[in-house]
Amino acid sequence: MKINTNIIFYGILIFHVLWSLFSFYSLFSDFTAWTSFHFIPFILLAFTLVWYGACRKNYIFGLMYIGLVMIEFLSRAAFRGSSWVENVVERLMFPVDLLFVAALLLLFKKHFGILKRESK
Repeated sequence: MKINTNIIFYGILIFHVLWSLFSFYSLFSDFTAWTSFHFIPFILLAFTLVWYGACRKNYIFGLMYIGLVMIEFLSRAAFRGSSWVENVVERLMFPVDLLFVAALLLLFKKHFGILKRESK
């Protein structure tokens, strides 16, 4: 069975775009003053742009996405109880983006087409 990884990756990209648009709309529709909550859409936009780079089959962006998720995960673990983690990091895509990283790692070789042996 041949799996087309583009469908999976672009499906996840659509999810990222919709989540980012919803986040921008919900936080800036009733804008009164700048708070730390207003960083959330920009962080989600960074996740979306990096995933778009991974969709374009550039493996550096795939590694960057894994790095962003690890920074998010480690900041939740190391700085638990701080106002930044409670206000911003806990409202990101935490359980979902781990599933995206799992899909990325499972389909890494097939999607990016690297790690192939040279034919003799």
